[in-house]
Amino acid sequence: MTTLTDYHFGSGLQVGNRDTKTDKELCQMKPKLKKGDVIEIIWQDTNIPETPGWMTESEHTKWANDAGSMVRTVGIYMGSNKGFLNLVGDIDADDVDKKSVLRPINVGKGFIKEIYILKRAK
Repeated sequence: MTTLTDYHFGSGLQVGNRDTKTDKELCQMKPKLKKGDVIEIIWQDTNIPETPGWMTESEHTKWANDAGSMVRTVGIYMGSNKGFLNLVGDIDADDVDKKSVLRPINVGKGFIKEIYILKRAK
């Protein structure tokens, strides 16, 4: 089976849907995200030294070459703007005029390595 890492888009972003098709087919489709899609993203987090403070230049070089942490986030896609994907963890399920959301997170598009659509919005 071909893996997503074999098919990169211009920015290095990989897009797929783990449920229905092969990774090769998914990457060729380049699906667009819709508000309400449940997605999983793998992204590179920023990092700070374990002990912030003065360090030698060689210590700084060693730290700067550390890639930081990779993060897996699952959320509900709300949109994108200013270089960020906007996700939330929860949305009102009640039939109300104004929906409320909880646990918002904005992830910088430049840090995203992979996106998987887990469930399409209705």
